Amino acid sequence: MAADHLRGVDSLSLGASPVPPSLARLQAVQRLKGIVGEGLLNPHAQPIVDLRLDRIVALELLFRVSPIAGLSGIRPDQCIALAEETGGIDRIGLAMFQAACTLLTDPVIRQRELAINVNLSVLQLRSPNLLPQLRRVVRQAGVPCDAICLELTESHKLDADPDLLRLLHDLADCGFRLALDDFGTGYASLAVLRSFPFSHVKVDRSFVADIEHAPRSRALCQVMLQMGEACDLTVTAEGVETREQADLLIAMGYSRLQGFLFGRPRPITELEAFWSSPSAA
Repeated sequence: MAADHLRGVDSLSLGASPVPPSLARLQAVQRLKGIVGEGLLNPHAQPIVDLRLDRIVALELLFRVSPIAGLSGIRPDQCIALAEETGGIDRIGLAMFQAACTLLTDPVIRQRELAINVNLSVLQLRSPNLLPQLRRVVRQAGVPCDAICLELTESHKLDADPDLLRLLHDLADCGFRLALDDFGTGYASLAVLRSFPFSHVKVDRSFVADIEHAPRSRALCQVMLQMGEACDLTVTAEGVETREQADLLIAMGYSRLQGFLFGRPRPITELEAFWSSPSAA
């Protein structure tokens, strides 16, 4: 997602964000090398609601680190960009995936039959060990693959790599759900929706942010919903922060929404606050 979404935010893949100045950058790179091994990863979760069902249907797991990690002045998206540049994204991405699988063993999550969304960097997909690693983690946790939705950002080009296409089909064949994140902002073409085994698309918050005042944004949100549904995809609108935005999206036909209006990202130790909110019923 995007609102807070690992992007300063909330996603686990982004490489487009500006990196901090040289000294802060060097310090951040050094701290990032140790956050997993030192137990400083502090994943947060944000709810995805389905208004037709009137309940939370999924949680997106977002990259965060402990305040004591020494990265408080650097946004999460900048950390991810640095991890991608310096080769640390594989370890961080796997740790986030492990956290998602652990979360799925929580009795409340299982009782509510929630899916867990976790961001996957396209750079991680270049690792030949990715699929066996994910399958091993799922098997060890004893959770079903179809309870996990892997979100891939549009920030990296997807449609020119046959090996990537093959891997995504292998992931889908294992049961993982695949979502195209930041839909409408990046490199993805209609051919990607036709050829890649996505089951979900997430409309980027930049389109939602000004739908109250920008007719073109409203039109594009409508078109992206129609396009997704025509391809038999589940469509989620990200970055919903106001009731007015939600009402406009609902009038268009959206039912799955994510954003501050329905819950800000919280540490996974504080999820009970979501269950007591009106949208959690």
